[in-house]
Amino acid sequence: MQELTEIINVLNASEVRLIRKHYKLEAGNEHKKRLELFDLIREGIAKSNKEASAHLYHSKPGSKFSHLKSRLKADILNILLLQSGESKYSAPYRQAAFNCQKLYMAGEMLLNRGANIAGEKSLKEAAKISAEYHLTLEQIIIQDLLRTHFGFKQGLQAFKKFEDSIHDQIKLLEDIMRAKEYLINIGLPNQFYKNKEQEYQQFAENSIREIKAKYDETESPHIGYHYYYISIFYAEIKQEFKKGLDYALKFLELIEKEAAIFSEFRVATANIQIAGLLIKLEQYKRAVDYAQKGLDSYSKGSSGKLVAFEVLFFAQLYRKLYPDAENILAKAFKNKSLLKSNFQKEKWLYFKANLEFLKGEYESSIKILRHNTSLMKDKSGWYMGWQLLEILNLIELKDHDILFYRLDSFKKLLQRQKDKTNKRVKLTFRVLDVLYKQSFHYRNTFEKVESDITLLQKAEKEYSWNPLGFEIVRFDQWFYHKVSQGKGEV
Repeated sequence: MQELTEIINVLNASEVRLIRKHYKLEAGNEHKKRLELFDLIREGIAKSNKEASAHLYHSKPGSKFSHLKSRLKADILNILLLQSGESKYSAPYRQAAFNCQKLYMAGEMLLNRGANIAGEKSLKEAAKISAEYHLTLEQIIIQDLLRTHFGFKQGLQAFKKFEDSIHDQIKLLEDIMRAKEYLINIGLPNQFYKNKEQEYQQFAENSIREIKAKYDETESPHIGYHYYYISIFYAEIKQEFKKGLDYALKFLELIEKEAAIFSEFRVATANIQIAGLLIKLEQYKRAVDYAQKGLDSYSKGSSGKLVAFEVLFFAQLYRKLYPDAENILAKAFKNKSLLKSNFQKEKWLYFKANLEFLKGEYESSIKILRHNTSLMKDKSGWYMGWQLLEILNLIELKDHDILFYRLDSFKKLLQRQKDKTNKRVKLTFRVLDVLYKQSFHYRNTFEKVESDITLLQKAEKEYSWNPLGFEIVRFDQWFYHKVSQGKGEV
């Protein structure tokens, strides 16, 4: 039942209408039962085999019900595959692959029945699509079918030509799959190279060199896609954001130029990627432009829109255009992806709490935090940000009694963290601890922790600051501002 429910739930409105129309044209009680089961599942009336069988047969599920499910599933899949498919996929290259597969299957069927002229024409139409969209696997299948049916008939030279083409495409497919494999390995370092930084770095750099050489040799857009994707990812890990931006701009250009890899979703995602890198380079105005392009390129209802809102929010926040940031918050809270996810709701409330803090609305900020406790269960870092922001609010509100307990809680949280990426946060706590012991005398504190503050300010390597991460209110800047106010005890 779970499998059938999953299939029915992903059907769009036109596909639902087509399936209903199919059953209305079919006579017999069996087809009526299939339609009835379809409607029971789609409308959420029957959520289990037991419930569905009770509605249909007034009995427990048996072989009759099992066969009914199997036939309904087969009908749905057949209708999906046989319907006119010009808008089946939003990505043109996926639509092209589907059309190509239909053509070569039809061509093979016609050839096997002796319709050689029509069969060959169908295969050649498929070959044209596969060449235009660099569909390597489809090209191998089509060339093999042409070799089988026409290779010997057209002579040894033609047969050899088909054979050479197949071997070339197989080699290219191997190169594409290897590039994809490298992307997975480099993109998931914790899975393949946990606690092996030097080995990971060597593997990544060797892989990138190899993929670039293959891209230069073949000019395959698929290899190019993986090459730029890996290069951007690795540049970000190395904190080489300028280099990452150069790769990202070329990546966007490649996606927009090559039909084989083009989709509006990929264009949108590439724009958001560029915007994120621009934020890390403190080029906030340009970041807004690219983030807006990404937001506009995502289709209505796309989950990518929420990611675009997030990057756009950060860009406007760091430009100190707080009304614009508030406007983005309001739009994000209406987004369906946010409404469906409790974690996203809590994260965006945390963004709002940071915005309130930067506006000087400390009571409002801490109130949002105290009604936003789900992030306390988060293990990806947002909880550390939550605690740090609460501490800064308490300092601003001069609520030193509660602050003592929050600092102790923060210390215990950090003691449980073994990941060295938290060095920046641990250094931040050390400054806060000295500040508390110095009775919030910022100048005295600065004299004792100047080297720590310098490390936080330089933000290099393990002390780097991620402007898209949980430390939205940058601690070293907040602290410097306090020192520059020239006040003693605050």
